[in-house]
Amino acid sequence: MCGSRVCVYLFADTFGQGSSYFPQYDLIAQNDRVRITKEVYTVALLPRARANFIDFTAIALLCAAGLGFSLAKAGHAGVNQVIQGTPDVEIDVYITGLKTKDLDLFKVGEPSSITIRNQPVKPPMTITKVEHNPKQVAFLSSDGKKAVAFDDPANPIAHDFTITVKDNAEETADGYVIRGNKIKVGNQIELEAKKYRVQGVVVDVRVAQPTK
Repeated sequence: MCGSRVCVYLFADTFGQGSSYFPQYDLIAQNDRVRITKEVYTVALLPRARANFIDFTAIALLCAAGLGFSLAKAGHAGVNQVIQGTPDVEIDVYITGLKTKDLDLFKVGEPSSITIRNQPVKPPMTITKVEHNPKQVAFLSSDGKKAVAFDDPANPIAHDFTITVKDNAEETADGYVIRGNKIKVGNQIELEAKKYRVQGVVVDVRVAQPTK
């Protein structure tokens, strides 16, 4: 404070000659400092006010996050979504026309990393079932009355796979949720392991039957 006036001091060795940095203001060299008039101080107050607003926003976000965590622990999966149970679910992923010479590419019991909507789902899910058939094409029968399917002669290494993976999910009125990802028929899904990285589509989601 300088009497009734508000003063701000800046080190002269930081700015050098004050007039070269603030020619439009009344700068007075005094000892080793530069005194800036009240107009500059008013401008200098703006970053501090902004910092206070940011602090307030951060505190509000932390409170909201804490409330959300408390609701989740109490059984709420989101807005108007209540967790009805946490069953193990099986997901059938259909992969069409995969060209591979290794028909044992997918092995029951092995983990497979899952990506949904470009979001990795961790940890990997476990493969519980694998089905595959050669890629087929349809032709009309000789009498022209029905369609007949044959292995595609143009793609002898192309195969259709149905891969079943298993994991624990949250059951809500809107469907099954696995670590924040809704799993529904029609979802594009990616499976990845050491030897493969393939795209498929979810064709079924169901509660896993208990093992006997």
